Amino acid sequence: MICGFLFKNMNTLLVQGFKIDINHFDTQISKNGRPFRLSGVSHVLTKPAVWVDKMLMHGTYYHFRYLDKDEFFCFEFDPYNNFISKI
Repeated sequence: MICGFLFKNMNTLLVQGFKIDINHFDTQISKNGRPFRLSGVSHVLTKPAVWVDKMLMHGTYYHFRYLDKDEFFCFEFDPYNNFISKI
């Protein structure tokens, strides 16, 4: 697992029933058959942080890159690890 505090002790994301491994080194295949991998993670700083399990947590953006073209996509999760939207 990469940087456990940042990923909130998670190894996978669940986005509308589709499981995504958040390991930087694993290439995955999207629902539309395109290869992708995790590109980066950032905090959602436009919304206030909340206390979760005695820790002040922000929402999280997970940024992914398609490997067949130079295109990116991003998912937003709230501080409780609930999927919010695709960006």
